[in-house]
Amino acid sequence: MNTAQNTLTTDEAEKALKKLHRLAKKGELEVEDLLKLLKTPDAKFVAPLREMVKQYDWQPLNDQLVVPFASWVDVVCLYLEQGVEGLILAAKNKGCFAELALAALPELPTPESFSAFVEISGVFEPEIGEENSELAKNFIYELCDASHRLSKEPIPEALRQQLIPILKKFVLWGDKTGDESVKVHALVPFRYVGTMADIDFVKAASFNEAHYQGTEKIVIKDIKKRHK
Repeated sequence: MNTAQNTLTTDEAEKALKKLHRLAKKGELEVEDLLKLLKTPDAKFVAPLREMVKQYDWQPLNDQLVVPFASWVDVVCLYLEQGVEGLILAAKNKGCFAELALAALPELPTPESFSAFVEISGVFEPEIGEENSELAKNFIYELCDASHRLSKEPIPEALRQQLIPILKKFVLWGDKTGDESVKVHALVPFRYVGTMADIDFVKAASFNEAHYQGTEKIVIKDIKKRHK
């Protein structure tokens, strides 16, 4: 078990928790407020968060139009108690909770976040099957979301090289299934990790939906700009 270290002082942790209580009492709490705790992981948050679930009667995942704050607390506490390995395992187990675990990854420190995406991608080997389609879609949406930070926070070269075949696999899967949303979300990260060697692949990606057309040109332009 990889429990989070105490990265904050007691006063800092209490200040963060008071803010959550204030937002919860006003009915203004958002999921993003809970996920911010992942940026300063501290074991001191676990017990108070569990108490807040009871105090505010937060609900778990459900079929109602209610934000499942209890399940989001489970995701945050999973990371605080087990580290990124806990989120990776949850994502690999699929199901609705896997979606929340994947959604938490973009909030983690950059190298840790992308290393987790690479490890989870093993679920889609040797190919993305129908039984994994929903998990695959959520995976590439969150990976694309996380990729935008790479314009300012580059990842190690070895990790970049691991991402390229994953992205290509999803572009081809989107093309095969006719899912242009998947395809464009897999193509966009090439803006930040693609090299001149990837330009022919990117150029071959075309879109029928008007709002996606021209994406490949934007990606190629950014690749060339980065490799002047």
